[in-house]
Amino acid sequence: MATKTEPKEAPAQEPATEVELNEAHLNEYVTIVVPRALAKAEQVLFAAVNGEVYNIPRGKAVSVPRYVAQMIEAQQRAKDNYEQSVSDTYDNQAVQYLNGLDG
Repeated sequence: MATKTEPKEAPAQEPATEVELNEAHLNEYVTIVVPRALAKAEQVLFAAVNGEVYNIPRGKAVSVPRYVAQMIEAQQRAKDNYEQSVSDTYDNQAVQYLNGLDG
């Protein structure tokens, strides 16, 4: 004789934690374009994040995880800040030198 079984309720799923939501957001793929470099410079950007290596061609649209795109953006900001700092330092030294010539 067959036994009658009642349908079971699916276990209630816990809402995603903030960490899980953030991780999912960072793992989403986004499209980026890395600007071309000067003629003799390398036309591929090498990026490594947590042991994962990416060779990203310059001047072409490519899809990468959001955390890779953020790392590339942070690197570019750091480079821009450094170049601005060097430029400001050079400008200040040039002004000081020129002011010394006037005295």
